[in-house]
Parts: sequence; C-alpha cells; structure tokens
Amino acid sequence: MEHPEHKKKRLLVVFSHNHIGGAMTALVNFVNSLDPRRYQVDLLFYELRGPVEGIRPEVRVLPPARENRLCPARFLDPVYLAGYLGARYLIRVKRNELLAWQLFSRRSCRYARRLNQKYDAALAFELGWPFYYTMQYVRADKKLVWHHNDYHAIGYRFEWDKKYFDRADGLVFVSRECRKKFAALHPAYRPRCFFMPNILTREQVEARARAYRPRLPFELARPGLNLVTVARIYFATKGLDRVLDVLVRLREEGFLERVRWMVIGKGDDLPRFRQMIADRDLEQVVYPVGAIENPLPYLPLFDAFLLPSRNEGRPVAVTEAQILGLPPVVTRYASAAEQVEDGMDGFILENQDQALYQGLRDLVLHPEKLDRAREALRRRSYSNQEDIARFDRILRAVEQGGEGGDAHDFGGDTGV
Repeated sequence: MEHPEHKKKRLLVVFSHNHIGGAMTALVNFVNSLDPRRYQVDLLFYELRGPVEGIRPEVRVLPPARENRLCPARFLDPVYLAGYLGARYLIRVKRNELLAWQLFSRRSCRYARRLNQKYDAALAFELGWPFYYTMQYVRADKKLVWHHNDYHAIGYRFEWDKKYFDRADGLVFVSRECRKKFAALHPAYRPRCFFMPNILTREQVEARARAYRPRLPFELARPGLNLVTVARIYFATKGLDRVLDVLVRLREEGFLERVRWMVIGKGDDLPRFRQMIADRDLEQVVYPVGAIENPLPYLPLFDAFLLPSRNEGRPVAVTEAQILGLPPVVTRYASAAEQVEDGMDGFILENQDQALYQGLRDLVLHPEKLDRAREALRRRSYSNQEDIARFDRILRAVEQGGEGGDAHDFGGDTGV
C-alpha cells in the first residue's frame, strides 16, 4: 500500500477557454511541466472551442463547466439578470470589455456545472470566471489564483474582487513588479503573494517555430525595419492604435518606405484597427492578418518584435521572440525590465507616444542596434524549466501557513 506521504496530490486547474494567446501558452507549459509522479492534474475550462492541443496525456481534461442547454430560469434570477444587463451596458456604452467580463463572470458562475470531487489544491489560472468559480464552487483544501496582468493598471475593480481574494490561500504573480505593486496597495495580502514566472523552454519554442514554412502576404522592406506583433487587438491594453500615428509621422519625414508591420491576432478592436489603417492610407505598410494558431514560424522573418502596450503583466510573446533571436521593442510596462535589458537584448521605450515615435525612428536610422541585440540574444538562455520547482515551494508554503515574498521583492522577508 502506498504511504500517505507519497500519494499524488490532486490538483484542479481552472481556465476560461482554449484560445490562441500568451495565457493559454503559459497554461499548457505549466501543466505539462508538473511532475506526474507527484500530481494528478485535472483541467477544467468554462468552455471548449475545439480540441485542446499540446496537453500531455497524463492531464485529464474535464467536460467544460458551461452547460449548453438553455436555462430560461437564469433570466428570472435578479442577480444574473443584473449582471447580464450591466455587462451589456459596459460593452455598448462604456466600451469597457474588461469590466463587463469581470461583472458578468461573477454572476454567471452559479449556472456552471459543479464538480463532485474534492481536491488537495485548486488553481484559478486566470482572473475573471476561473477565479470566481474556484473561490465559490470548487471544494479544495487550498485555493490559489494566478495574476497574468498588472491588476490595477489594467482596470479591474478591486472592490468587486475583495471577498474572493479573502478566500484565496495564495495569490501567484507571473511578474515580480506586479506582485510588488499589488502588495504595496493591499498590504493585508502581502503574506499570501507569491512570484512564479511563466514556464518556457527553448526546445518547446523552437519546435513550434519549425512546424511549417510560413508565407508572407506582402514583401518585406529590404533594407528596412520589418516589425511583427503577436497580440490581442485590444487598444486599452495593447496600444496598437498609437503606432499608426507614429507611422504617419515617419511618412512625413520620408521614412515609411523602409517600414513594414505585420500584426498577428484578433480581438474586439480588429475591425476598428483595419479602418484606422485605411483612414491613414497605411494599407501598404501595416498588415493585420488576424489570428494564426501557431504564429512562431513567422517571427524569424522579421527584424524586431514590437509590443506597444499601455500595460502588461509579463507577456509570454516577448520571451518567445527572444528565444527565436528576435529583439523585442517594448514600452515600459510593469515587468518590462524583468524581461528586457534595454539596449542589450532589446529596447524599452517610455510609455508615451513621443517616445514610441523616437524609438522607432532611431531603429530605422540605426539598424546596427538591432544587429547588436540579435548577437546578445544568441549568447543568452531564456529557458526556465527549473522554475516549475517554485510551484512545489508555493504549495508547501500555503499548506504550512508560510508567507510569500523574498528579499529581492520585499526588502528582506524570506519565502518563495
């Protein structure tokens, strides 16, 4: 008989839906990196949009929590109806998709399928629906929630989430700086705040980059500055809209024939983005190609990876670009300095439109800076498979009532 100390821990990982994006990449790499001798992992999505790709066979993908059958009773529920109408108002009038998602997710959890099994630990791997569902309806000895973004910068309403944070045994941040900012604003949660970066390995990224031979729908500028972005088309966070006016300024100076920009991704602002491109007569410069299931084979064709975000957590796409030898050009979001050494393996521009213009103009005029960055990228390793051990320590600390933090982040306290 197996000794109780050696029994596998039962983990539930909760996520919204399978999609193309950095959080999904982080999820797949995380569950695949967990030791199957130590953990039995169940993966629950709110809904499935096609098959779940890339998950190792030991991970059990449960039937989705969303029940497709029509339930008229929910529209007789004043709590659900208030959330539904409030979300529609936030989207249509306030154009705030994030708050709509935050509001409606809290109210819709009550109509999701419940699980009978109890777990040793449940991990809400995303804010929004996974967070609310896990804290309210999952039976587990310990519960943790992942933060992939700069919580306050992105615009969440803390007062809506406070009672759910109170139920969490651990708050896990993929960026040290994001954790530090959250703990400074909410010191009561500081003992429960932990840092764990997203897991990426060179082998995984390079294998995906070799999956097929890409074909571009346009000709690159040679010589020139050829940029690529992989991101959700959502202006409030990703800031893609402000690059267009930068390109107009470069055209006025006669530099635009040396620039091409391919944008891979979809999102609510994609139709508006395409219209803005047409309005500025930039169709021969900017190419929004929509979503590509695996965009990595395209990246090595370009000169730099551009991410002009207004705010971020710790984007996986930046590290993927670095692994593939593509210098990132990013704005100064919370964790930018954790990912990029400015002027060495990439470039950090101040998070202002003028700085974005000056930075791109400088790279058009001085392409040798990108050559030096590419050389630095070749000498560095961006794999961090070993960081999966942080999760073991986090879970042990949560089970034993230990505290998060470390000297680097919080100025002297110990922990994970």
